[in-house]
Amino acid sequence: MPIVLIPLNFLAIFYVFYFHRKLDWRYALILSSLFTGTLIVAMTEALSSVMLLSAAPLSMLWLISLLLLLSYAAFASTAALRREFWCSAAQRAIQFVIEFRLLFLCLFVYLSITGLLAWIAPPNTYDSMTYHMSRVAHWIQNKTIDFYTTTIFRQLVSAPFSEYTIANLQILSGTDRFANFVQWSSMVGSLIVVSAIAAQLSASRFGQIASSVVCVTIPMGVLQSTSTQTDYLVGFWLTTLVYCILRWAKSPDLLCSVAIGIAFGLAVLTKPTAYIYAFPFILYLAICGLRKFSVRKVLFLITSFFIVVALNGGHLVRNYKSFGTPVAQSLDTGHYAYENEKFGPKTTISNILRNVGLHLENGTRFDRLFQRAIEKSHEALKIDINDELTTWPGYLFKIQGTSRHEDYAGNHYHTLLIIFCLAIYMAFMPKQNIATFYATGLALSFLAFCTYLRWQPWHSRLQLPLFMLWTPFIGLVIGYLNRYRIGDLIEVDIPPVTNKLRPVKYLFLVTHQIKVSFVFIAILIVSATPYLLYSSTKPIFGDRNIFNTPRNLQFFNSNPHFQDSYVEISNQIKSLKCEKIGLYEFADDWEYPLWLLLQEGSNSQYAIEFVSDSFKITNGELIERNKAFIPCAIVTTGRHDNQAITYKNVNYLLLHATKYLKLYAP
Repeated sequence: MPIVLIPLNFLAIFYVFYFHRKLDWRYALILSSLFTGTLIVAMTEALSSVMLLSAAPLSMLWLISLLLLLSYAAFASTAALRREFWCSAAQRAIQFVIEFRLLFLCLFVYLSITGLLAWIAPPNTYDSMTYHMSRVAHWIQNKTIDFYTTTIFRQLVSAPFSEYTIANLQILSGTDRFANFVQWSSMVGSLIVVSAIAAQLSASRFGQIASSVVCVTIPMGVLQSTSTQTDYLVGFWLTTLVYCILRWAKSPDLLCSVAIGIAFGLAVLTKPTAYIYAFPFILYLAICGLRKFSVRKVLFLITSFFIVVALNGGHLVRNYKSFGTPVAQSLDTGHYAYENEKFGPKTTISNILRNVGLHLENGTRFDRLFQRAIEKSHEALKIDINDELTTWPGYLFKIQGTSRHEDYAGNHYHTLLIIFCLAIYMAFMPKQNIATFYATGLALSFLAFCTYLRWQPWHSRLQLPLFMLWTPFIGLVIGYLNRYRIGDLIEVDIPPVTNKLRPVKYLFLVTHQIKVSFVFIAILIVSATPYLLYSSTKPIFGDRNIFNTPRNLQFFNSNPHFQDSYVEISNQIKSLKCEKIGLYEFADDWEYPLWLLLQEGSNSQYAIEFVSDSFKITNGELIERNKAFIPCAIVTTGRHDNQAITYKNVNYLLLHATKYLKLYAP
């Protein structure tokens, strides 16, 4: 299967960096991820430029890349050296796993279960159905990532790297089964990178692996690791960026400068929130470059800058050609703008309180206490808690219990642990410049987030990268606490007891021997388990779980009320023997289920295009191609009330109506 060419390229790059360049294995893995991401962008852009984004040309490019890497690796080192490295690396890895076997067991369980979910369950969040997977379907159909006519604006302007990767996987495999693995593999990679950052912060070996456990148990991360959302992926690129910056600050070199450019370039090509979170660390990089000024450092930073521009150039140019601005998402202004419509200290404090409040909900009576405390704080500040200038339209701030949905879940215990670790570090631990800077940088990132972006109830999803970046610092503190046992902190004299109470005494004595660090880790593991097993969109147990529900119907797990309408309309289209389908007046509505349901059990090659005359902003070349598209059926949403639609002088009459969709035919 051609899809194996991508991981084989990754392994070949790792082989070169680890065995030939003799780099640290974590740094080698980071570089392998960065260069593989660069290959994905380069191949997708190159083939799209000549409208050849299809299986054969893409397979050929990945094969050529693999052969070149293998040819270089074959002459880079001797067989004896390779055997020596393999034996040494295997021995160290086995010893490390044995030493921290319980923590590795936790990682193995979480990665195995989330991997199973990623394989069995399809993408099914609202954004996946609206634009993540839909834009991939259009790219594959058009054999190019050039803009096309659509009324779903986000299909064009949203940062596309995640979908580039999904498109490569889907083209090479012929299925969307691997779509969720972009986020899942990002989680796997992040566990390695956060441990590497913890090492840069001088965390102990236990603290490094503990940072990975803290990362894998982030509730929002557990949920997103099995989806096609993009926050885990951008979090992975941001962690690699921060690691490379910390490494560069100690010893600047060209390879690390290239890595910084690629990491930042891929991060912003994945999601614009990368600009906000990366800002303090980019500023630190600039300061390091100017301190002890040298032309060599400046050239390194210029190299990083041009790599960022090169990786994002294709998408920025397409935006500029079609919309007159390279960052077309900025066209969302006014009522539905992402940024605050007013700024100031009170606005920032309000957003800080409400964003923290998203992670305080735990389904207990404390929810009401936290809600009331935040409301009282706003009253003291004399500002409206639901000010429409700083709040997403149509939503009110409310702490409303535990959510296990990948758009809304909070990270309750991780939030408390961050606060606790900051207190322990400031009060008891020896201060290190790098750790202090790191924590300060993360605090500034959160401050920038709250200052710039208006509050939204799904901000907990956007904050996943920030929680990932906090885990190395948490690992540093947990590694410090690993020297203490409960008995060292709590001294209790146990009086003589009777035989009946003797088991209680033994239990008490055993408890006193437990290390404090394991208490925190155990709490995180236990608290994250329900998110692993009882996800709202991919539950392992329950009436509508991933094992008893057909895969094509799991697309509707987040919105089951859509199911009947989409199934009915798809069956009607199949009965018409119609292969050219027009989408009329879709406005951020679900599109992807139509692609899947039409292809299911059918040998027909369906073509789906938007046929609305009201959306004129698009790539000129594809306008011409769209003009030649005459649909034999048109699907519109339930909001459309007309009994007939006229398109290109052809009248389409209402044939079948459901609650959410309607079908028109000539």
